[in-house]
Order: sequence, then structure tokens, then C-alpha cells
Amino acid sequence: MSRYAYNGVVRTQQGGIVASATVNVYEADTTTTVTMYEAKSGGVAVTSLTTGSDGSFLFYLDDNDYFSGYQCDIVVSKTGHLGQTKYDVHVF
Repeated sequence: MSRYAYNGVVRTQQGGIVASATVNVYEADTTTTVTMYEAKSGGVAVTSLTTGSDGSFLFYLDDNDYFSGYQCDIVVSKTGHLGQTKYDVHVF
């Protein structure tokens, strides 16, 4: 079993940091939540993450759950901000 990391930083269209935004990850082109982890090993699966004070986020996908070349959609939301979606993201 191996876990593969994906990290990013959420910014406004003007380049400002978006802290405390909610990050959800779905199977590509669906509304099915991906099983993700906040740690490289151990821990429990989570359904969403919150960006840090610097707008950053990090999650791991387990190769027992998903295959190489797997694609997912990353959806970021926060009240008062324009939502953002990255489609067909390859994590590993």
C-alpha cells in the first residue's frame, strides 16, 4: 500500500490567498466523494479538507483504493468567494 500526495494553494482571481476554504474531491465527472487521507500513513479517511492560513491544502490517495492514472475533480468553495473546480486531475 502506498499513498500519493496532491497539494495546492487556493487563490482569488487577483492572486490573493483564500484561507479556510473547503476542499472536496470527487471521482472525475461525478458527485461521488473520493476516499482521501490527511496523512501519508495511518489516520482515517476524510471527505473534505480546509485550506490553511496560507491557502494551502494537502491530501493523499491510497493506491489500494485508486489506480495509476486515476482522475478526480477538486472543488473549492468558501462563502463570499467564487468557487473553483479543477477537472480531471491526475494524483498519481
